[in-house]
Amino acid sequence: MVQSQGEDAILMKQPPTGKAPLRLLLVADPGWGKSTFGAEAPGATILMARGETGYETLAREGRAPKVPSSPVETWRALMWYLGQLKPKEHGTLVLDALGGFDRLCDEHVCTYTYGGVWEAASGNSFMSYHKGFKVSAREWCKMIDHLERLHCGGTGIIILSHPKVRTFKNPMGEDFDQFQPDCHEEKWNALTKWVDTVLFGTFRIVVDPAKIGKKSKGIGGRERVVYTEHSDAYIAKNRSGLPSEIDVPDDHINLYSYIAAYLDGTATQSQPESQPEF
Repeated sequence: MVQSQGEDAILMKQPPTGKAPLRLLLVADPGWGKSTFGAEAPGATILMARGETGYETLAREGRAPKVPSSPVETWRALMWYLGQLKPKEHGTLVLDALGGFDRLCDEHVCTYTYGGVWEAASGNSFMSYHKGFKVSAREWCKMIDHLERLHCGGTGIIILSHPKVRTFKNPMGEDFDQFQPDCHEEKWNALTKWVDTVLFGTFRIVVDPAKIGKKSKGIGGRERVVYTEHSDAYIAKNRSGLPSEIDVPDDHINLYSYIAAYLDGTATQSQPESQPEF
């Protein structure tokens, strides 16, 4: 549809219809099931950052389906892989894990922009005035451009991340600690803007009843839970109308399908009565 305004004619497009492929960032505790979740996605292909061996271990032990996967040792290798991949309708690309690719990006920038010099008492280096992180953030956006091309062609995108506790500089009050993706802030800011959904997966905290009224002591907890709405305690994002909290069964075989039912709108669950405590 074209709305005519003389020489400044504007092309007006109708909003897209139908279900878009997934664009999801899952931040979850170690052992929660991130790699299994990604491997169970439809038509999954997994790219594993250097040092990420969780999926391979799970696949060998039969705790995750065997799907096409490849380790990625350098940032240039990642760019090559992403450039070679063809959009695959009903397929899913899984990046495991965010922090590893963050490191590869920084190493690439340090090598090719700063001659491999991370820090120096004087002169040009990656850490000088933290300039390297600015350059690395621009390089990071090239990866997002590749992911956008694949997504527009029908490929679902899942990025897996470990959590990291950082202090949030609160301009409206006291600072506080928060679970955030294990990645430099400028990079995960760009990524969380691009994805539609950010899920925070953790285990319910169980407090020793004998310590109630005293200094609390956690005694574990193996009940998985997913939080979908942003909180002071963690980063999350919800464009899919998900309930703010989803209890996840201890069933590694159906982890993806269980959460996907909420993303598809085919599952229902009562809302929690109160916000989680951390």
